[in-house]
Amino acid sequence: MGKEERDAYAKAKSDEIRMSLETYLKIASTSFVQSDSDMLALETALAKGDSLVIKDTSHRINGVYLNLRIDNVSKYAQEIEQLVNDDGSLDAIKDNFKKLQEEYEKIKAVLQ
Repeated sequence: MGKEERDAYAKAKSDEIRMSLETYLKIASTSFVQSDSDMLALETALAKGDSLVIKDTSHRINGVYLNLRIDNVSKYAQEIEQLVNDDGSLDAIKDNFKKLQEEYEKIKAVLQ
């Protein structure tokens, strides 16, 4: 995706939350640094079956992308958190994590 498409996408999202395009892109870029770490922590927690870390990390990811109006990333993070709250199966959580990873990588490619 080129700069024009990136800016058009980001402009639409920044307009939703009444923020300048420059500020939106800066926040998104900063968020990716933390989210890269969070995605790794989530993957490690899934391997260990650490439900507390899974819940906390997915909650943080959900909040960031919900605020940025990046719905697909937020949706899968929220589903992971809900599965943990509902004592969902680890396989279901892992399936949602794969979807979260895919959507996260897509949006990161668009906005970087």
